[in-house]
Amino acid sequence: MRGRKTLGDQEMSITATEADGRIFVGHRGWQAASSFITGGSASGLMLFCAVSGAAGQQILWLPLAAIALAITALILVFLQTGQVVAGTLHNIGDSSGRWAAWETRFALLILPTGLALWWMPVVATFIAAGLAAAGYLLCQGKSLEAVKNVPVWQSREVVPLITGTGAVEGVAAFVGLSVIAGVAQVPGLLAMLLLLAVRWMNWRRYFKIQSATAPAKSVTVLRRANPEILWAAHMLPVGLLVLYATFPVAGGALAIIIAAVIAILGGWYMKFVIIARAGFIADPKATADSADGDEATDTRQQDAPS
Repeated sequence: MRGRKTLGDQEMSITATEADGRIFVGHRGWQAASSFITGGSASGLMLFCAVSGAAGQQILWLPLAAIALAITALILVFLQTGQVVAGTLHNIGDSSGRWAAWETRFALLILPTGLALWWMPVVATFIAAGLAAAGYLLCQGKSLEAVKNVPVWQSREVVPLITGTGAVEGVAAFVGLSVIAGVAQVPGLLAMLLLLAVRWMNWRRYFKIQSATAPAKSVTVLRRANPEILWAAHMLPVGLLVLYATFPVAGGALAIIIAAVIAILGGWYMKFVIIARAGFIADPKATADSADGDEATDTRQQDAPS
């Protein structure tokens, strides 16, 4: 397929010269997943900054951390596409109602609303920043679902999974940074436990459905990642938090920080697996035995979402 799609073209069908091709090869996988990773974490953190601020527990510098992540996401998109300005202007003026266009609009709203939340923490800025962050998280999942011809993306289950892991990353970053700042966040800890449980259930449902319907090569990649995602990304941080709650000790703050870091890295790993490694075009002839998640012998440069 000729040409190169940008963020605004995510809903377009993806085709390949050979039906068993993986969409991303080599470093392009990291580039594609990076905008989902940093953008999701940025919006998730901004969302919980807004929620905590509305509840009267605002830590003024935390929105700046979310803004830094959002800027990083924009830089990574630029490095991948080289067409941020043109693609952004195209999406802003797009009247087709595509999710990718709405994703761009919400992304642009996160920066000014986040600055407003930091500069003037009042109810109006809490609401504005929270809506921008929540809207971006939803659009991130919906724009991935809208990509045609890639079963592991074009799935209803991918929306709550991508959106939910952004929320987990956000609350984990919020809790971890709050502890570093010396601020207790009991409601944040409870929210983190709840959202980890929801993400765990969403992954199990997604994995079960994809195991039965996705291309064989995609299934192989997902199966290899399943133990790490189920246990390391979920059970380990939950275990640390439950252990701290049951037997509070002097090193409890460190346990919370470690649990938060693991929860964040687990979400990043999940996104990388889904976007960069499991994204194969449907092929009834492909076999799971022939797939190797680390191979990069296929040198086709497929068009795909940034």
